[in-house]
Amino acid sequence: MSSRILRFFTGESCFSRLLRLALVLFVITGMAIWSIRAFSNPDRLVLLFFSLRGLRYWIFPITGFIIAILLAGHYTRDLYELPSLRLGIRYLFSVVFGLGIPSLKIDRDQIDTDSTKINLLERVGGPGYLNILPATLCY
Repeated sequence: MSSRILRFFTGESCFSRLLRLALVLFVITGMAIWSIRAFSNPDRLVLLFFSLRGLRYWIFPITGFIIAILLAGHYTRDLYELPSLRLGIRYLFSVVFGLGIPSLKIDRDQIDTDSTKINLLERVGGPGYLNILPATLCY
């Protein structure tokens, strides 16, 4: 496999993550356009693309994407033993698309978190932002 293709799928840069999100949206839109062209008059493509009657062509691609996200979130929740599906989906979106990346603040050798919320960075690990405050030295 080419190194460029491998970097696209495993890249940690913000650009490659947003590019993966754009690819998913492009595939969903392409599937809707293909189904409009295949199952209706191709001359009315623009009319059906933006109308309520054309909404039926968007149902399957969007439903497939939602089911894939739910299954992957359930797998992530089970893999990392997270208490809710929401946290699994949130972690999935931060890893794949770079959206909602968790952050953690460390001050004087103590993790500064709210005890009622689960921090994904502390529980699972990266990706995330770690803010380490310098310790003040007292002599």
